[in-house]
Amino acid sequence: MSISRMNTLGPRGKSWEDQRRFVTLRELPKSAFFSKTAVAAMPNGRGRTVIYSHGEVYKMVETVASAMRESGVRPGTVCATLAPNSFEMVVYFLAVQWIGAVAAPIDPTLSKDEIVMALRAAKSSIVASPLIDEDERDEDDLWNKVEAAAKELNLISWHLYRTINTGVQIEMHGVRANESAAWNGGSADYKVDPDEVAVHLLAVNTAPLAVLPLTHRNLAEAAKSFAETYDLVPGQATVLSSSLSTIQGVLTLISAFLSGGLVVLSGDGAFDVTDFWNVAALYEVSWLSADVDDVVALHTETAAQIENGSNKHNDVQLAFVRCTGGVLAPELVTAMTETLRTPVLCSYGPAEASGMTTTNLVTSRRGQSFGKTAKNCAIAIFDPDTRLPVEADAVGDVGVAGDNVAVGFLDSGEANASYLVKDASGGEPTTYFLTGDRGHVDADGFLFVSGDSREMRAAELVAIQAEQARKEEAERIALEEEVRRSGEAYASSSMARQLTESEGGSTSASGEESTSEEASDSSDVVDDESDEEEEEGEEEDGQTSGDEADKDAGTAEASDDDSHAKEAAAAAAAAAAAATAAAVAHNHRGITSDVEDTAVRGDDAEEGSRGLTRRWDTASRDAEETASRAAPVAAVRSGLDKTASDAILARMAEIEAGQKRLEQELAARHDQELAELEARLEAAEVDAAAAAEEQRRAVEQARSLPATNTMLMTPQLLSINMDGIDAAVTAAAASAEESAASTAEAFKAAEAAKKAAEASERASQSSQQAIRAIPPPMPPPAVIVEEVPETTTVSRDVSVAAFDAQSVTKVIKVSLDEVEAVMRQHPAVAAVRAFGKSDSRYGYDVYCAIVAKKGARLSEAWLKLHAQSMLPATMVPRKFFACSLPSLGAADRVSLATERALQEMNPTAGLSQVKQIKAPQWKPSTATRPATAAQ
Repeated sequence: MSISRMNTLGPRGKSWEDQRRFVTLRELPKSAFFSKTAVAAMPNGRGRTVIYSHGEVYKMVETVASAMRESGVRPGTVCATLAPNSFEMVVYFLAVQWIGAVAAPIDPTLSKDEIVMALRAAKSSIVASPLIDEDERDEDDLWNKVEAAAKELNLISWHLYRTINTGVQIEMHGVRANESAAWNGGSADYKVDPDEVAVHLLAVNTAPLAVLPLTHRNLAEAAKSFAETYDLVPGQATVLSSSLSTIQGVLTLISAFLSGGLVVLSGDGAFDVTDFWNVAALYEVSWLSADVDDVVALHTETAAQIENGSNKHNDVQLAFVRCTGGVLAPELVTAMTETLRTPVLCSYGPAEASGMTTTNLVTSRRGQSFGKTAKNCAIAIFDPDTRLPVEADAVGDVGVAGDNVAVGFLDSGEANASYLVKDASGGEPTTYFLTGDRGHVDADGFLFVSGDSREMRAAELVAIQAEQARKEEAERIALEEEVRRSGEAYASSSMARQLTESEGGSTSASGEESTSEEASDSSDVVDDESDEEEEEGEEEDGQTSGDEADKDAGTAEASDDDSHAKEAAAAAAAAAAAATAAAVAHNHRGITSDVEDTAVRGDDAEEGSRGLTRRWDTASRDAEETASRAAPVAAVRSGLDKTASDAILARMAEIEAGQKRLEQELAARHDQELAELEARLEAAEVDAAAAAEEQRRAVEQARSLPATNTMLMTPQLLSINMDGIDAAVTAAAASAEESAASTAEAFKAAEAAKKAAEASERASQSSQQAIRAIPPPMPPPAVIVEEVPETTTVSRDVSVAAFDAQSVTKVIKVSLDEVEAVMRQHPAVAAVRAFGKSDSRYGYDVYCAIVAKKGARLSEAWLKLHAQSMLPATMVPRKFFACSLPSLGAADRVSLATERALQEMNPTAGLSQVKQIKAPQWKPSTATRPATAAQ
């Protein structure tokens, strides 16, 4: 086994390109970083900071996963988590991935009702939360919320805790997920497909709650893109600033584990900007990915600490600070870069793309942009109306694509259709997921986001509706004004005419002439269907005019009353005209709405046809047309002027034309529905005929059975040849006798073969025993003449002179840097240096020189136990030496093998100032072999 130190992430020294095979979260933690530190969890009020390696995390994940599988948690089970960022939550999250279940991390700061809604939306059946002491549960808000929500939804409630000796454990309170263990399904349960769902991520800012199912492939591709884009290497440390209930928290955790890094967890799970630089200096933090608000807060706090002189940021050099969730002004980015002493890179990572799409880089940055697309990611801008890609610098809806992009929201088939857009402009169609943001991409490929497309689209629709309502209101006011003017004009002309007739004493002949002129004018605009009504109206008008001529024209009082009556009649006529126009418009709107309702309800062709027949009955339609025409004719006869009547009739003509068009469309739709019904009827008839034919055949077959039985039961006269039958019986008897004789011979042959096989087996066993009794020849030891070069690896080489079936040659390369890194973690070790030393029996082997801390106890047995618990067996040093060199860390490995400053260590106990202990006085009774150079 070889574990490389930098720029290689895989076992046996494989480079990063080989690690692209990482496709499921079940591969975390990776065994390639077994001895490297993985998590540093700070205490929350009590306890002490704990540091675990990738190997230790691996063992705890395996323990929790095995307990869950034994309890019956099967692949696909949704396991929710309600807890702040903690080591227990990290182990539980990875254990859920190991067993193929679905993790649903939920924000613990939500209220009880919101937690119930989130658990129901995520389809959770199990919820896990921190274990609280019994005397503190009544005052713990999170415990009470989780227990109340689990009880309301009838969910299984488990709890997580950690001990010093056993690590992270899960308390199930005797409640099983299923009656039988999950592995009853066989080895297939252990397989995890990359396209299986790994996480149910909740978008709590939507109503109703939207759940985004992210697969193993989505998250793995996003993590690989993150690690490659920012050049993460093993040994780098970061602080987990985002909650694991968010996509950025999940992405940061997975990317750090994938690259062999260290994740620092704060005690209360929150990102503390006031203590960040102290933590960063303690754990040598290399990079940070945080929300834009947290980055701004860190910048403000750092500037204040610099003023006070209490900042330790000069002791830390970050490679970069990744800012998500928003874009910063160029001048603010410049100020942050100076304050934090590192590049601040704005990045765009929506949950739909597993948190990784575009980012600014140290080599390519642009102010107020989210940068260019990251590795293995794609982005496009689409027109909000046509859903087609737009050119560069054109504003539209932002869409993302790639293996890191989800396929849609959970149980939202209809809604997903509005979020998914296909683009075939590049040849092969690519499906893009609209993120809900509005923005544009410039000619250089930098993304700029201007806002939420849903909010902007809603504002645009409100503006369009307001403008349409304003136009309709203006048209209504203009129509009312036109009707009012027509009424006033008619009233004025009528009053003037009546006054002229009263003052001038017009004769009945002139009255009859004016009446006939008015009637003729009216007849020009009246439909031909109302000729009879027009003639009757003329006779009535003529009679009225003659009667008025016979009255007393000299009475002033009668003249005044008559003028007032005319005036009232004119006003009534104007009001009738306005009412007629309004009624016609109302009828038109009602007809249109009815047609639209009929089109909406036209899913059922048969019901639509019936409704169409009832709605457009011929008799009722004629009656409506007659009524609609009679009203404007009456208005015209009441004395409206020609301008008003022409306008009203023109409007009626438009309405009638629209009505005819609608009737034609409805008739065509009716015919189409009838054709579809006829086609369905024909198909049904064909199916019915086929079924009837099948039934007829079955009946005929059934009827034929009794006839057959009757035929069999009827006595028949048969002619039998007895001589042939006798000959056949004799031949059969002879054949049976021959067969019995052959069988007896076969039994005899089988018995002889069995005895021969037993004799052969006994002979073979005797031969094998004789062979085993002969001792194998001992191969002569190989002579190894080779200088140990200055290198970070040493080979354990066991060689033989020639090939022998009883021995093999095996070469194992061991990284001395890894051995030193593990031994430095021992609390009593101040300095360590691993080196290779030649051994006549085992070839080159691993040895260690140790400098103990002052006052610390140290022994070779405890050192070896520490190495065995952290390293593979092939990497455990064969022997430890105490060293008095002042600068052991810089000692040359080749010369250290012959250094006289190395001292033997007591195998049972020792002190920091190691001295030679007096050798035992007794001597063995038999001669011992001489000590080799390895001893």
